Amino acid sequence: MLATVAPFLASGKIRLLAVNGAKRYHVIPDVPTVSEQLPGYEPPPTWAGYFGPAGMPPAIASRLRDEIVRALESPAVRAKAEDIGFPISTSTPEELNAAIRRDVETTAALVKAIGIRPE
Repeated sequence: MLATVAPFLASGKIRLLAVNGAKRYHVIPDVPTVSEQLPGYEPPPTWAGYFGPAGMPPAIASRLRDEIVRALESPAVRAKAEDIGFPISTSTPEELNAAIRRDVETTAALVKAIGIRPE
């Protein structure tokens, strides 16, 4: 996350070579994306989610989701998140489940392809 490296950027101790998002961050517009420098590269999906206990009543899960989305989509929260390099995109529980399944399948295929074995 951009906020983590901001002090090092400001002091000149590091220089950003690229961002790993689909587009440049508006707060550092001169830093290209990896895709701009490496044609054919697709940034890996990133996501964050909120999880509750198994068996949570659907009405409670729905209400929590609605309140979380309302907070995340408020102009103040959205602006702060985007300023630190964390664009907000909300989804449904079903969309998050699908994303997790895709990531697990992709990672499992990668682990198998390169021969990683548990120790």
